[in-house]
Amino acid sequence: MISMRNTSTFTSSLFKALRAPRVLIAVAMAAVALGTTGCNTIAPPDAPAYGKASSHNTTGQVISYNEMRSIDGKMVLGDRSYAQVNSAWLADFNKRFRRELTRLGISETDRNFDSSRVADLYRVYAQAHYFKTSFHSEVDAEAIAIGSIWYVRETSGTQHALVQAITERGRIFIEPHTGEEIQLSANELRSAYFAAM
Repeated sequence: MISMRNTSTFTSSLFKALRAPRVLIAVAMAAVALGTTGCNTIAPPDAPAYGKASSHNTTGQVISYNEMRSIDGKMVLGDRSYAQVNSAWLADFNKRFRRELTRLGISETDRNFDSSRVADLYRVYAQAHYFKTSFHSEVDAEAIAIGSIWYVRETSGTQHALVQAITERGRIFIEPHTGEEIQLSANELRSAYFAAM
């Protein structure tokens, strides 16, 4: 058991040590370091703290919930606002996504990892990238306008999933296995039975 006398001696020694100039300087430097770091003061190197868009992945335009509803009234929306996708950024992102699939050991020919799963992974990876790069952005959007759409192919009658993105060029569709842009016919758009952002 610690006696009161030992506790008093320890406390007295601690206060004497804190009055020493070196200790005071070290404590002051620690306080400054703690007070000037944190998520709200220093932007990561790849995310500028100021500007219209946090990175080249968006145009800086924000699409509201109601505007998204006007694009597709059946679309499932999980957020109140979306950052419009910079279509020029998608080519670079597709390369990153392919590398991530390779890193995970997922082959494009793996029958168990079908188009809906690849489209979902693409969407999640894009949302994670947006969150990372937009943390200090002035763009006030909760998510990037990238999601998935499931439809029936006109030529084969089979179900398929694509990635959809709302860009400065409008709504575009991307084959998740290859990254190439796909044009859907009017019948294929009508056949869509699930679309989400």
